Amino acid sequence: MLDYLKKIKLNKTCLIFTLVLLITGFLTGLLMGFPNKLEMETSLIRFANNIQGVSVPLIFSRFSFLCFAYTSSLFVIGIPALLIFFFFEGFITGFLFASFGAVFHFKGFLFGLIFLIVINGFFIIGSLLIFIKALELARSIISHIIYKKDNEKHILNTLIKGLAILFILGLNDLFLYFTSSPLLNFFRFLLS
Repeated sequence: MLDYLKKIKLNKTCLIFTLVLLITGFLTGLLMGFPNKLEMETSLIRFANNIQGVSVPLIFSRFSFLCFAYTSSLFVIGIPALLIFFFFEGFITGFLFASFGAVFHFKGFLFGLIFLIVINGFFIIGSLLIFIKALELARSIISHIIYKKDNEKHILNTLIKGLAILFILGLNDLFLYFTSSPLLNFFRFLLS
């Protein structure tokens, strides 16, 4: 029971640290997005007139990076990669939000919020779960190697749970590929 409580406390600490990184990235992107109004205006107006949804490179790159980081957490090197990923996701999210707001004002903020919820909402939550599983996996492997703990079943169970989360995220990205364009087109009136 004490071991379980320690694990919950460590996961909570790691989750808070990751959320702080995500928020810091968001605020940094927000601050960087407002001064670039002139450069972003043409791109965003073109985007507003021709919303395509989520592109295949975006889906492939973020999903393959999460897969790489999770599997490399077997060797512990995936943990810093996931932390960088969270800061980067926060930065991009903040930059997009600020850019929509700077160009389209209040309606741009509303569209940016809808855009971010549709495109990134489920993905960020799933990525946080992957990070927790990656930490748990790395911790279990280290304790197995260094302390000779007999926890192969726990390692395999954690690995399978993480792969299941990755599979669900892959399905989410596939779903977004087919549905994000009509969904975002529905809210395009905010950008006019």
